[in-house]
Amino acid sequence: MRGKILFGTSERPLIVPVGDDTFTREAIRLFVHGRVRRAWATAMLKLDHWLPPLRLLPKVKLSQFPLPEAYAELGLSGLSFAVYCGSPGPLCKLTVYSAASERWVTKIALQPSADQMVRNEGDVLAALAERRIGVGLIPRLVSHGQLSSGRSFVRTTVLSAGRREPRFGSMHREFLSQLHASGGDADKTWKESHTYATLLSRAAAINDCLDRESRELIAAVLADIAVLSHDQPVAECVVHGDFAPWNITMTDRLCVFDWEYAQVRGNPLHDFLHFHVMSSALLHRRLGRAALRRLISLAGSQLERVAGSPPDPRLVGALTLQYIADTVIFYCEADGELKREHPVIKAYMLLLRRRHSWLPADIAEKGVADER
Repeated sequence: MRGKILFGTSERPLIVPVGDDTFTREAIRLFVHGRVRRAWATAMLKLDHWLPPLRLLPKVKLSQFPLPEAYAELGLSGLSFAVYCGSPGPLCKLTVYSAASERWVTKIALQPSADQMVRNEGDVLAALAERRIGVGLIPRLVSHGQLSSGRSFVRTTVLSAGRREPRFGSMHREFLSQLHASGGDADKTWKESHTYATLLSRAAAINDCLDRESRELIAAVLADIAVLSHDQPVAECVVHGDFAPWNITMTDRLCVFDWEYAQVRGNPLHDFLHFHVMSSALLHRRLGRAALRRLISLAGSQLERVAGSPPDPRLVGALTLQYIADTVIFYCEADGELKREHPVIKAYMLLLRRRHSWLPADIAEKGVADER
């Protein structure tokens, strides 16, 4: 089967089938974010159809695209399917949208370093299905496992198309409340939690990737988290891990996809903070002290809503620091180094360095270092 390459000069090409206009429009809605890019993709397809001598879009045999042996093994041969390559790097995946009796999305790890993320999505979706969490709001797991090539794959159903909503609203709150309700009781302090212990071990594992200044900063932040959280009990919960507008569609309900970074036991403020902070970092928008203090206040209200009682602002500060440090460590783990000029690393490291300026006022005035 032949396909046309959209965004062929970018790092994330999309290959769509030739001659199946309805399916191609669906693939564009699924993979292409932003009205301008969607309009451009649609216009280029029309021009290429009506003016073939111009050869505006390169053509390729889909069977020759990365991991061709996987297509037959996954039952894709003979079907209409579109192929999308994710961002280059150690976590790069191939995502295949196919038209069987129902629409499916199949993710395939392109290299061994991406296997864990793909396996994780299958494991988490299986756990959520067993607990009846997010029914109708998250993809249904169809199958997952390992191909004969050794690469991991996960196949899910496709959620209904909808709009991207950049603002956090009531449906977002309700969804995060459902995830929080799936967690355990608050019978441990944060310093005793699985999530904090995991952060400590991951931070130790990347020590050799950091320069002395960064190593000392991360160590100081981890100590601040322990001091600020004190002996307050906190319930861990299911965390999506990349809860952001690009992974959410909205119609009369909210649908959340891409669960490869999910945790079944995680920071109860991770998703809330990620929704608000990550977009700003990627768009190079600096979060000032006033904006961060407002966000801390909103995070406290969110934790009160899901936990049922007002949290100590110091605990909210600790969980916020945990989220920021966790994100920095994740990127460092993935790349094998601390890429200082990456927009996320640059923004999040700045937040950590200036943490005493945006933590709750009573904490900032005293300084947590005085309490160690």
